Amino acid sequence: MSATQTTVREFMTPDPVTIDGGLSVGDAATRMFQLNVRHLPVYVGGHLVGILSDRDLARLSAPDNLEGGRSQTTEQACTPNPYVCAPDTALGEVATVLANNKIGAALV
Repeated sequence: MSATQTTVREFMTPDPVTIDGGLSVGDAATRMFQLNVRHLPVYVGGHLVGILSDRDLARLSAPDNLEGGRSQTTEQACTPNPYVCAPDTALGEVATVLANNKIGAALV
């Protein structure tokens, strides 16, 4: 990697807020609103299990999912196997992966 190449480290959020997989989606939505974020990593027992996005919450709020969505935990509602990269990964490489796979966030 070239010394002048821009890396993810320059744009990442250091120490992002995470949520527990047992948290209700309602509480997670409140937390996302309070923090003004669109994505939160979901952990269970100290292990990453997924990422909860505002799109996941919107899907659960759709009229046909309203009853089931209210009772779900963040572990049940999150998108499993999120894209993860290292801080020194080239920004262009990450942007390409995100665009090609229509992914809204990378976890670093």
